[in-house]
Amino acid sequence: MDGAGMGEINSSYYKGKGARIYSDFKTYAHSGKLLAGANAKEFCEKFANSKETVLVAEFGVGNGKFACDFLVEVEKKDSALYAKTRYMLFDFSSKMLASARKTLGMRAEKCEFIAFDAAKEKLPKRFAGKINYARMNELLTDLPCEFYALQNKEVVEAEFGRHGEFSGFLGADAQETGLENAQGSGAGSGHGGSGGFADVAGGSGFENGGQEGGFLDAGVAGNAGDRNIIAGEFLSRIGENYIIPFNFVACEFVCELGGALAQGGIIDIFDYGFSNAADVQGVPAQMWNMNIVREFGGQLTTDLNVPLLCAFAKSHGLKVEVQGQKQYVENTLGKKVSIGETRYEKSAKGIGESDMFFHVRILA
Repeated sequence: MDGAGMGEINSSYYKGKGARIYSDFKTYAHSGKLLAGANAKEFCEKFANSKETVLVAEFGVGNGKFACDFLVEVEKKDSALYAKTRYMLFDFSSKMLASARKTLGMRAEKCEFIAFDAAKEKLPKRFAGKINYARMNELLTDLPCEFYALQNKEVVEAEFGRHGEFSGFLGADAQETGLENAQGSGAGSGHGGSGGFADVAGGSGFENGGQEGGFLDAGVAGNAGDRNIIAGEFLSRIGENYIIPFNFVACEFVCELGGALAQGGIIDIFDYGFSNAADVQGVPAQMWNMNIVREFGGQLTTDLNVPLLCAFAKSHGLKVEVQGQKQYVENTLGKKVSIGETRYEKSAKGIGESDMFFHVRILA
C-alpha cells in the first residue's frame, strides 16, 4: 500500500462508519471542552469588534461536537459576535455531515454543510479571501501520505500492508537493514502517535542533536515538484533506516487554505505527530518504524510531520506558530490543566500527560 492506498482505505472507513468512529478511538478535543474554551476565548478577543459577518470553516467535522462546543462557548462569551458568526462545515462523508447537523441542533441554522474532499478537491472559489478562521482536528494525519527512508544514502519509499504492517521498500538499492524486525515487540501507542513527544514552540526549525536550525528551508519546500529533493534534505538530518511520513497532500491543502484566508485570517490545526529530530531519534528505528502506521478499527493513521508542514506554509508566505495542545490551552486560559479534567484519560490507554498532540497556527 502506498500513500494513495492509505487515502482510499480511510475514505471508505469514514464514509462507511460515520459517527461510529468514536467507538474505535477518542480525540483530545472530542473528550472535553478545554480546546473549545481556549478557541472561543481567542476568537472572541480577535473578532469582538467586527462589523461584518465572521466566517468560520471547519474541515473534517466528525460528529459535530468540535463545532458545537465552540459555538456554545462563543455564545456564552459574546452573544453579539455569535450572532455575526457563520460556520461552514466541510467533510467528504455524508454520514458525518448528517451526524454533525444532528449534534448542532438549533445551531445548525447558522451553519452550512458542504461535501468536500480535502485530499482531492480545490476549495470552492466563493470562499477565496473570505475565511476569517479555519479549524481542524485530527484531519491531516488521515489524508494520503508518502513514507520515505534513507538507505545507503539513497532515498527509498516504504510500503505498508492493509493493516499498517511494513511490507518493504521501493528502490534498486533498498535493503531491510535495521528494519527486518519491524514487526517485533515495542511500546504500544494510542490514536495520538508514537509516544512521548516533547512540546516545542517555534516555526519550521528542526533541531538536530540539540542544535537549532532550519532543517528544511522555505525555498526547498517550495519545490514541491521534486519530492525526492525534499525527502533527501529532511532525511539527511535524521539518519538512515527511519521511515518518516511526508504528508505532502496535507501540506498542499493547508497552503491552499492559507491562500483563501481573509486579511488577518487564522488557521488552527490540532493533530498528533513529531516536531523535531529528537522526537524521532529518541526512539530506536525498529520501534519507530513498527508504530509509524497504525490501524484503528479499519482506519489507518500516521503522524503529522510538523516541520514539513511549517516549511511548506512559510514557502507560501504564511506565518507559523507551534506548541503542544495542552500548552496552548494552559497559555490561553491562564491556568494549569490536566488530561484528567477530560474523559480522554479513560479512553486513551497508555497515554499520560505527555503531549504529542500539537497545535499549529497558520497566520495570513
